[in-house]
Amino acid sequence: MSSGELSDTVILVTGAANGIGAAVAKAYAAEGATIVLLDKDVPGLEKTYDAINTSSTPAAIYPLDLKGAGIDDYRDLVNTLETEFGRLDGLVHCA
Repeated sequence: MSSGELSDTVILVTGAANGIGAAVAKAYAAEGATIVLLDKDVPGLEKTYDAINTSSTPAAIYPLDLKGAGIDDYRDLVNTLETEFGRLDGLVHCA
């Protein structure tokens, strides 16, 4: 049962395709957070996304390989977060 303590928060989780990142994303979503799932593994992101979206908590996928990312990639990420969510309340870096 969710306490909803994180409702009205937007949290970006890197490494969200599997392992600790996926577990953190699912746990935060269970508490009501809107989760932005970031990883280079698109099939893994889709699996995490499907697990989260079985609840009423919204989630979004943002595929990005942090190892090869450049300044323009990070600008695009910031612009997407601002446009789609209006803010970012937290970042959990598991990549």
